[in-house]
Amino acid sequence: MKHIITLAIVLSTATAFATRSRVTALGNAPHLIDVSQSSPDQLLPLGDSLTIESGVTAPAGGADDFTLGATQRAEGWLYRTVGEGKLGLGLGHQDSIVYAGRSQVYDIAIANAVAGLEEIRAQQNPLNVSYSLRMADLNAGFGLIYSNFNDKANEVKESSMGVQAGVSSSLFYANAKIIVGDTWESAAFTYKGKASFDIKGGYYFGDLSVHGNIVSRGATVSDPTTDLGNLAVTTIGINVIDTIKSDSNFFYGVGLNTTTSEEKENEVKTTTMNLPIIIGLETAAASWLTFRGSVTQNVMLSNEKTETAGTTTSETNPGLNTTTFAAGVGVNFNKITVDGTIMTGGTQTINANNLLTTVGVAYNF
Repeated sequence: MKHIITLAIVLSTATAFATRSRVTALGNAPHLIDVSQSSPDQLLPLGDSLTIESGVTAPAGGADDFTLGATQRAEGWLYRTVGEGKLGLGLGHQDSIVYAGRSQVYDIAIANAVAGLEEIRAQQNPLNVSYSLRMADLNAGFGLIYSNFNDKANEVKESSMGVQAGVSSSLFYANAKIIVGDTWESAAFTYKGKASFDIKGGYYFGDLSVHGNIVSRGATVSDPTTDLGNLAVTTIGINVIDTIKSDSNFFYGVGLNTTTSEEKENEVKTTTMNLPIIIGLETAAASWLTFRGSVTQNVMLSNEKTETAGTTTSETNPGLNTTTFAAGVGVNFNKITVDGTIMTGGTQTINANNLLTTVGVAYNF
């Protein structure tokens, strides 16, 4: 009984502080409450806390080589009770929609050697502010996403703005994020993100949970004389997760994801569909130490099709091997939890490239 109580304390502490490192080690499973990615209303039940993170893992949709440098991928989150609600402050967090759009343009520029476009970067010193409160049997929350940068000497400007809101209870959650402004301007080109959104929802049937989301984003790219691109991307996903809790925290799940990406200027359209399966495990090796790991793979359905001007130019089915493994540890020091990744990706080699690539420190006060 003593060991079971100890295990419950360690795992519940880790669950309360879902750092980016922990989420990465558990395969970004959709049922995890991530301090940086979840809607403000989902964080209301958690205690007052400070979370500090750093690492090279990019947000969903981004390329790992797209930033001003890996050492600048740091962020911090402070949540504190104010009156009847909870106020949240986030520094340095790269929004997934903004990041995905800009990194897509960066990848296109690198792949096609388009001079000038490789100058685009992620948000500069982004700021997140949120507030959540209890309303009857529901938790409600809303937030603001903002960044603004102006390098007058080099004629480079960047700005982004978005809002998010959501409601949740012990049985379900529903939230939405809307990006209303997203620009990067330089002497070489102008990037303008279209109005984009990310809608998520989920329902819990005991240990079984269902999660769905739809993301729509787009952007136009031009130089002083020419329209270079008109991008539109829509992603729809649904996932079912079954959680088994005995002497460890074990879960497995399956999903169905589809993505349609269009470059309207050159009439290029790519559609993908896959059926991802995930298996994850988190268990306490000691009262102060937690091990976690996951493996994911697209099975059965895996198809990618590219059309140019209405003609199929390439089609892959079932595609290349997609098995991905990740592992990490969590160390608990009284009110402080330190999470770190041991390895990520398909390799089994532990070296400087994948050892502690993400680290999170959470403090409950």
